[in-house]
Amino acid sequence: MKALIKNHIVLPLKRCFDKFIRKPIKRLRAKVSAFINNHYFRRFTTLAYEKELKCRRRPAYRRMRTAVSNRMFWYVDKIDKEKDRDKKVSIVFICQFHAAWNACMSAFRAAVKDADFDVTLLALPEKVMQTGKSKHVSDITANIYGEENVAYEYCKSFYPETINGYDAETDTWFDLRALHPDYVVISRSNQNYLPPQYRSEVLSTYTKVVHIPYAYCKMNWDSRAVYRENLTDYTYAVFTENEMYQNMLKKIYHDLYGAKWKKIEFVGYPRFDLYETETKAVNKEKPTVLWLPRWLTEGRLEASTFFKYKDTLIDFFLHHPEYKLICRPHPKMFGNFIATGEMTEDDVAAFKKLFEETDNLHLDEYSDYLPSFEEADVFISDTTSLLVEEFITGKPIIFCGVMWHFDTDAKQWARHMYPVRNKQGLISQLESLLAGQDPKREERVKYVREHMKHDGKSGERIIAFLKKDYYGRMDRMTGVLPTGGTDSL
Repeated sequence: MKALIKNHIVLPLKRCFDKFIRKPIKRLRAKVSAFINNHYFRRFTTLAYEKELKCRRRPAYRRMRTAVSNRMFWYVDKIDKEKDRDKKVSIVFICQFHAAWNACMSAFRAAVKDADFDVTLLALPEKVMQTGKSKHVSDITANIYGEENVAYEYCKSFYPETINGYDAETDTWFDLRALHPDYVVISRSNQNYLPPQYRSEVLSTYTKVVHIPYAYCKMNWDSRAVYRENLTDYTYAVFTENEMYQNMLKKIYHDLYGAKWKKIEFVGYPRFDLYETETKAVNKEKPTVLWLPRWLTEGRLEASTFFKYKDTLIDFFLHHPEYKLICRPHPKMFGNFIATGEMTEDDVAAFKKLFEETDNLHLDEYSDYLPSFEEADVFISDTTSLLVEEFITGKPIIFCGVMWHFDTDAKQWARHMYPVRNKQGLISQLESLLAGQDPKREERVKYVREHMKHDGKSGERIIAFLKKDYYGRMDRMTGVLPTGGTDSL
């Protein structure tokens, strides 16, 4: 009797409850949650930059930013009236943080190939990190620069005509104004790292500043870090990484501050020019893992997992000589850890010595990260500006950071990565991927091909835009275009 009641009454009622009540409610909750999250993060990411929400309630702040825009318009108009149409377009690229130079590489190559451009590459030394008040972040407020210009040595490797921006013997800086540049291209967003005379606020008084972002914004603080007001307020042209940030900046500068003169364009992401849609690994003896730890341990800025996973990863590869580990730390990681006291110079030397003496461990401190990206089969990554470039290779990513602050686009990437939260999870996932078990591969590669497709010509379009901007303005002023003007663009 009990079985009869169960089979003919209880189970049918349970199935009906699941089908018509529990599952619909579950689906509805998921949709509502997704809508709230996507709306919140889209809104937060789009409007968090520069206290934009508060601007409408803070007339004084808005008037201040509008005044900067009006002053910049006067500078731009003055520069346009002084143009010499009989000369080439003079363009200067500034490289200080060499690890982020790839943001400008394709545009630089396009400018060098174009006969209508006179190209200058100016390399500046990095600021010296010092011990500050924080236990987790070094101090860069003092204008102290290293005598060794790493960016200069790097830039000379592909462009021998590179100018060294700092003479340590005479303690003098190169006078950029003497070149009378028409455009100066900057990728570094934090102006505090640059010497005062090379910051956009100063440059904008005699030339047009062009900003090519070094990073692809993906998190709620990225837009504030990449499009800082002390840079973006004084730029003439900004080439955003996607249409969302193009619309964001237009809303802020064109609508809110009335800076209609500011060029805010999306022509593709120049760093993608350096990749095929799916980068193929080079021939090698051992399956290779590329580990990219972050440089800060401060929690508010997404803490590095270097100390959390360092010993675990090294121990794994010491016991598995059939695999290779490449550690490519953020270029400022060791310097920051020494400045904050989290590592001593002896600790860093011991870490580097271990990697030098172990056959299947390699510490990559080379200026260009692309060779390691090509060699890697698997990425182990903290939050980094290179995350989008890891993703575009189509290779599996073990993500050690958190995803709650991802914007809408990055949340789509997250579905195709392998998040881990502890040492056991990291090793378990790593073993699976090295054994060839990558269940997300097909969907990941499909997403890359459909949503991150690129033609490798973003840099060319940037240079074409600047060329048209230069000669087009001359056309409006004089009615004459030089040979090879904008007609062909």
